[in-house]
Amino acid sequence: MLKKIIPFFLSLAMLLSLCGCRMDTKSIIWGIEEKEVSFTYDKNVYLATEKIRNLNPLISKDESVYYISKLVFDSIFRLDEKLIPQPLLAESYTYSEDGTELTVHLKKNVQFHDGHALTGEDVKFTIEAIKALAKTGETLYSSHVASIKSVIYSDSNPFDVTIKYSSGYGNGYENLIFPILPAHQFKSVNAIKSASYKMIGTGPYKQSDYLELTSLILTPYNEYFGSKAESTLHFQIVPNISYATGMADSGDVSLFFDDTVNKDSILSKYELGVTTYISNKPDVLGFNCTGPLFSKVEARQSIAYLVDASEILEKAYYKNGVLSDSLFYPDYYGVGNEGDKYPVNPAAAAKLLKKAGLNDTDGDGTLNFGEGENATLNLIYQSSDSFREKAASIIAGELKAAGIAVNVIPCSDASYYERLSLKDYDLFIGGFEIDERYDLRSILGSAYGNAVGYSNEEVDALLSDLICGIKQYGKSTNVKKLKKIICEELPYYTLLYRADACYLSPYFDGLATPVFNDIYRGCKSWQCKYPESFTEEE
Repeated sequence: MLKKIIPFFLSLAMLLSLCGCRMDTKSIIWGIEEKEVSFTYDKNVYLATEKIRNLNPLISKDESVYYISKLVFDSIFRLDEKLIPQPLLAESYTYSEDGTELTVHLKKNVQFHDGHALTGEDVKFTIEAIKALAKTGETLYSSHVASIKSVIYSDSNPFDVTIKYSSGYGNGYENLIFPILPAHQFKSVNAIKSASYKMIGTGPYKQSDYLELTSLILTPYNEYFGSKAESTLHFQIVPNISYATGMADSGDVSLFFDDTVNKDSILSKYELGVTTYISNKPDVLGFNCTGPLFSKVEARQSIAYLVDASEILEKAYYKNGVLSDSLFYPDYYGVGNEGDKYPVNPAAAAKLLKKAGLNDTDGDGTLNFGEGENATLNLIYQSSDSFREKAASIIAGELKAAGIAVNVIPCSDASYYERLSLKDYDLFIGGFEIDERYDLRSILGSAYGNAVGYSNEEVDALLSDLICGIKQYGKSTNVKKLKKIICEELPYYTLLYRADACYLSPYFDGLATPVFNDIYRGCKSWQCKYPESFTEEE
């Protein structure tokens, strides 16, 4: 009898594997009414977001509006996944020989959502509006237009616009990634500050409905010149993104984004999917390059060889991040990330410490400065960041094992920044949230008062070349050179790049491929998939 039953179940398993729907096996075996589950697909996708207080992308400082505006508005250029500028509204473009003029030839088949054609007049108006707003600090795009002196447009060539720069530097077209607004929508540049505003752009989505502080609906713009959107996006405005977890679990929200590092606490409570992506936030161990010890590159390198970045990533950041070879975004300009360039090596560290003048002269297990006092370092961090607090504890323990005493000093935000400015520290654990254009002059440049007091003329020149439009084609080479220099001289030891998370409802159906500057990438084809149960009549 057993031999007959086994083939029956094998046949049943094969049958179920070939079915396009799920079946209740008990009902088949025992003759109970058969049940199967089919699915319905819905192009309405629901997203949770915080704070939408002003829909005008030029004056709104809400992070949510920044991301949403990329769906509604196009820019002259866009940044690809390697942060390399690519033309979007631009058909072609040419620089003058000295780089002080950039002429952009716009695509001729682009219309705003209200049917008006895009022309160079809209580009001119947008740039002038940003420059006017920059004077009073009312826009996020001040630095994007800081080097622009004037914009020339003529009705005789409506799809051409010439941008004049004050010099041949600061003219990189990675700056021209701000949303282009329709000039005809406003009576003057000052009118752009109007509180009542409906988004009208040239992007793949258009504003359908907006209920202040409650919801925003974007529908596909069928006249879009590029690939068309299929899904309708419903943004549910919540007071705090933590509210979205339960909403996603029940299907009221299809997906949401959160920059919390400890995602495991969310996943343990809710049946959500998750996809992580690299943020623009590196965390670093910074050295006071103006101090008596860390003015020596050997001292900086020795500490890097003693610090275990992998342990910090695992135990302080719960594996939510990636090791990085430098401050540059991994794969920036196609220059790959080689991970931690200073894997733990106590022997190499000991040799470097001797070169830096640290020795255990009295044999007590603690290193001394020459023949003098014990080496004790002050390590500061912001007490408001629990992840850096754990990292500080780990680093202090690792240095103590090598004979270096560390005073770990938690600081309020105000005290932390004051001590940085006064160079009142030896080491600090901190981080940066770097603009998508990756202009690192304020972090590494000699003339920008960087936090560690680092200075290198070659680095200054290479950083300037990175923001120079006419030197665009040599940028990947410059990135390689910069990585090599800052990895060797080590003003900062990059511990890791933090990862952010996109949480998915069980009913979400699609491919979420967010990047830090375009979290809704891929949303045009998103949908929801809902089970539909029914009873099959015999």
